[in-house]
Amino acid sequence: MELPVLVSTPGKAILHGEHAVVYGKAALATSLDLRCFLLLRSSSELVLELPDIRVRKSWDVQELTTIVEDEGSSLEALKRLSGILPGTEHPSAQSLATYAFLYLLFGICKEERWGSLPGFHVTIKSNLPFGAGLGSSAAYSVCLAAGLLCATGAISRPSTSDVKPPHPRPLDPPDIPELLTSQLGGHACPHWSSWGHHDLELINKWGYEAEKLMHGMPSGIDNSISTFGGAIHFKSGIVSPLLRMPRLRILLVNTKVPRSTKKMVEGVRRRHDKFPEVIGPVLDSVEALVERAQKELENIAGGTTSAYSTLEEMFLINQHLLNALGVGHHSLDQVLAIALQHGLAAKLTGGGGGGCAIILLHPDVAGETVIAVKRSFESAGFDWWETQIGTQGVSLHW
Repeated sequence: MELPVLVSTPGKAILHGEHAVVYGKAALATSLDLRCFLLLRSSSELVLELPDIRVRKSWDVQELTTIVEDEGSSLEALKRLSGILPGTEHPSAQSLATYAFLYLLFGICKEERWGSLPGFHVTIKSNLPFGAGLGSSAAYSVCLAAGLLCATGAISRPSTSDVKPPHPRPLDPPDIPELLTSQLGGHACPHWSSWGHHDLELINKWGYEAEKLMHGMPSGIDNSISTFGGAIHFKSGIVSPLLRMPRLRILLVNTKVPRSTKKMVEGVRRRHDKFPEVIGPVLDSVEALVERAQKELENIAGGTTSAYSTLEEMFLINQHLLNALGVGHHSLDQVLAIALQHGLAAKLTGGGGGGCAIILLHPDVAGETVIAVKRSFESAGFDWWETQIGTQGVSLHW
């Protein structure tokens, strides 16, 4: 075991297919280069530090091991240690994050037949906004899985810096949070190393286990994107990675309007049941956009720059289809209007009803235009991030 370990995972954005995927249609999801970072250091005790949600927990390693071994159900012991009491229907985000950490730690150590529980100091810091439909919990879960598997020796460190396809050139240095670089003594090495497919499958497996603890029965899209990066085509439980996914510049806009994906899904269901002959063809059209978008993305990866304008037009078409499904919001209409005023195209990403929208920044867009549209969003009270989609999945930086 070689410590420290510094890993990162991307978030997720849905390009096309929101809500239609619930009805067996296809969806297109991609990695979002707002990343979650995990730093794992050696320690005499077990420490979990999550400054984003104000969590700092520490346990004596021997006492923790004894508690879990002495109780009849280790899962119940881990829940109690995480602050989840019997009968709790909606545990806090802090408790769920702690539970996922303890579950993965004990599960991985047991599977790898470690003689005793190790002492670790784990710090996790994310550049992803929480609760915005951008895969923040999956990024956390996969970060935990990769860090713990690497630290316990279940997977080996990649021997050389290796950026996997579909990325034709080295990635930019990761935006490592200052908190973590200070804990490393200011010597963080911003390289990108990637594991082989077998190790990535193991990371994805444990990441999905943590996701199930927090969300019941998730689709597996979010943790797959955080693990493998790039983009995936998802339909009826079948995940197919895009072999050629270009990295694209986007502007991500957070309306800061609280959203409930569950309520949006229920609303679409009511509209579908009331007007099946109308909503059915809308869902078919959304799926057609998914298939066409995949082709256009492959064209861009092959050097066809004219495909950018087609993707922008498809953003606008999809947004209107999503409005027909009833998942729009006046804040999203405002984002779309501001983007159009500057010659750009936007659409919601995720559940809708508020939340986030994405704007494609094609290579020819002027810097002055980007500055102006950012100022317009700030004036409207929205948050924004200029970032990329289609980037590297889980990566080792130290």
